[in-house]
Amino acid sequence: MGLILGPLVIFWLVMAIYVVTIGYTLFAALPSHAAAVSVSITSLLCLVCYLYWGFSRYKAKTALSWYEIPLTFASHKPSLGVCILAVAVHWVGPNLWVSEYANILTSSIMFAALFSTSFGVLAGIFGSGTYMKHRGIQQRH
Repeated sequence: MGLILGPLVIFWLVMAIYVVTIGYTLFAALPSHAAAVSVSITSLLCLVCYLYWGFSRYKAKTALSWYEIPLTFASHKPSLGVCILAVAVHWVGPNLWVSEYANILTSSIMFAALFSTSFGVLAGIFGSGTYMKHRGIQQRH
């Protein structure tokens, strides 16, 4: 399982580093601190909702393999789709819109989407053991 999960974790780590660089340039370009706070709070709320939704599928389980939750988070097709779409819009978007407001708005939305998916996947992968202990789910090998 490590041969499958390892490259996926590396991919999501690279995406998380990319999100941090996007966030740095976005927060430097935002017109006010209130806009930066609202983008940050929105991104964190999206992250919490993503984690809640991801872990809620396993509430009724009594026993799982050690890799089921991490593999589900790492290879979740909608998350990969959102990630690819957000990166594509981030790269192509500034060439399509003329106004600076549209660029900042689009970058903010793409940052929130990328932040919640990349850091949500990493939190889901590395927090799955804690979740299983908290819920009393037995770990099968």
